Amino acid sequence: MLLSSLFIIFIVAVSTRAIFICPRPNGFFSDASSSKKFYHCFNSISYHKSCPSGLSWSQTQQRCVFISSPIEPVKPVEEILNGCSKGNPCENGGSCEPSGNDDLFCLCTENYYGSRCEHVGEGADLSVLESIISGNNNNYEHVVENVLSRNNWTDILAVVDVTGSMQPCAAAVYKWMKLSQDKTKNIRYYVFFNDGDDKLNSAKKIGSTGGIYSMAANNLNKVLATMQSAMKNGNGGDIPENDIEAILHGIEMCPTCTDIIHIADNKATPRDLNLLNRVTKPIKVLTCQVDVAGVNPQLLNVADKTNGSLHTLDEDVFNLSAIPVGEKITIGRRTYRRTSSGFVVV
Repeated sequence: MLLSSLFIIFIVAVSTRAIFICPRPNGFFSDASSSKKFYHCFNSISYHKSCPSGLSWSQTQQRCVFISSPIEPVKPVEEILNGCSKGNPCENGGSCEPSGNDDLFCLCTENYYGSRCEHVGEGADLSVLESIISGNNNNYEHVVENVLSRNNWTDILAVVDVTGSMQPCAAAVYKWMKLSQDKTKNIRYYVFFNDGDDKLNSAKKIGSTGGIYSMAANNLNKVLATMQSAMKNGNGGDIPENDIEAILHGIEMCPTCTDIIHIADNKATPRDLNLLNRVTKPIKVLTCQVDVAGVNPQLLNVADKTNGSLHTLDEDVFNLSAIPVGEKITIGRRTYRRTSSGFVVV
């Protein structure tokens, strides 16, 4: 009798958990019915948990916290995180894809492009991307393949600049992932950013520039479609880009990703470096398009200030934080000196 009762309790517990549908495969999410409970999603399976006595769940801080006065239950996480829950705003047969924080983007059907698939045509020319992915063009910079092959990283969040001339590096990311499908613990989540979907430069605000497209890595066809949409809908406009905004978005969408790689345009300095103090995980910066001028020192600073690392075609640079102020480091043919505010070219 006791065994039967326990079995029934187990079945009820499992059924209760199954009601909650994880908005992302992994992460922690609030319970709309109680401020003291939350859901832990792991591999798309939800586990219903309670905070210790006296604590309440904070979706912002992603943990149980002490709150001096009672708080109202938060909105259902599906409403907060799934921007497509209120309907499909995509035009001309486009499909709506949720992108966190009540945001979304559209995957357009053939011959349409734009943030809502509102434009007729092909958008930006993707012939370089397509020639590399198809294998017809091998004459490009192999930074991505070289770095990923040299380092045994797993559970990767890949944040990829897809503006303008970054097509070869973006294509290399996709090719490497496709060749490594059997290595299931490699890239888990992608973020592609284009610095604002062709916004006017004057409309680009730090922290909310936009043009960010993200997708779990479990469907490569969808990943490629997402990358292509990001490329078609914007080429960056001015030179500075919203790198840090995209990194923060990626960390929010995949909080359990352990290795965060930022595939960066060496010729562009992030416009939002003042957001860098919000980045709480080490960033591995892969520099594309490094020329005779050497590595962009601001990208070196992104790696340094997040306790991360910097990676070029031929080198992996670790332990940047161990270099004292006034000391120098040589990367490629260029030498850099640490100052009190960061690295500069000597």
